[in-house]
Amino acid sequence: MKFGLTNNMNKFTASQLKVVAESGGETAEKGLGHPFVKFFQKCIEEKKARKTRLSYETSLKKMRECDPLLDTLTFEDIDDAYIKKLDEKWERRGLSTNTRAVYFRNIRSVVNDAIDAKLTNTYAFRNFSIKKAPTRKRNLSVEELRMLRDYPIVNEFQQKYRDIFMLCFYLRGINAKDLFGLRKSNVRLGRINYVRAKTGKFYSVKIEPEAKRLLDMYKGKDYLIDVCDGAKTEEEFDVKYEGFLQRMDRGLKKIGPYTRSGLGGKKKIDAILPFLSQYWCRHTSATLMAQMGYSNEIIACSLGHEYGNKTTNIYIEYKESEIDAANRALIDFVNEK
Repeated sequence: MKFGLTNNMNKFTASQLKVVAESGGETAEKGLGHPFVKFFQKCIEEKKARKTRLSYETSLKKMRECDPLLDTLTFEDIDDAYIKKLDEKWERRGLSTNTRAVYFRNIRSVVNDAIDAKLTNTYAFRNFSIKKAPTRKRNLSVEELRMLRDYPIVNEFQQKYRDIFMLCFYLRGINAKDLFGLRKSNVRLGRINYVRAKTGKFYSVKIEPEAKRLLDMYKGKDYLIDVCDGAKTEEEFDVKYEGFLQRMDRGLKKIGPYTRSGLGGKKKIDAILPFLSQYWCRHTSATLMAQMGYSNEIIACSLGHEYGNKTTNIYIEYKESEIDAANRALIDFVNEK
């Protein structure tokens, strides 16, 4: 009654009114749970990596598409029943299992942060398991890789995309972000020394002649290669590298012969690898090394993955020469030597 004298109770949900009742009819600010969207937006603003921010923004956008009243809800409204219904709605809208998993992990992170901040005790994921579907293999056969490497490309942009793909392959499947962020100071005595952005671990990769040719071809002013030249801040670097990867993925899919329907007509492309993207590089490196008979330990060390027991890995460091020899053998295998 006390709360109803000064507030329009029709605009509140049952969960919100329950909080009011339990708190003795305090004011809206004290009695109602913390607004979910307001805290979600605060979490987005605190994310430093641009890609992470975009992922969180997309998650919130997709929630709003399914629930026009989302901005009125508190954390008490985002319970396990709400999450299950949201999952059902997203599935009906055609969102894949793994896409939904990304969004739910972001939501779960926000909920955990709210609990840590003592804004709520409602944990929506106690009875909800985030599903994940196995991703299909994304590796080229050695014949397909040779075809890509040798294809006579006339479009200079497509040639650069193909060459960057091959450069990543020659450098032991180096992650594109790590490659684009390399400086000339990362090169010493014929090796590229860097700390991987994703794991914070140090790696040293021998520069084979095939890689050196491409490094020289796309030499940068600010960076080792020119993809992110001109970027002065981390934000500018992220914009450049993400934009390049998007164009690269589109360009790789269009490599192949084309015809035109009449003079100045629409171009029809017969792509040689219409499914290809930059993600295929690391998968291809791992698969070909496995076909050559290398152990999982060697493959993991070559790609910068941990293998087996983490504690054991601390004490076992493979010799650089052994990893270098494996990478050289892989390149020779592709070169049919």
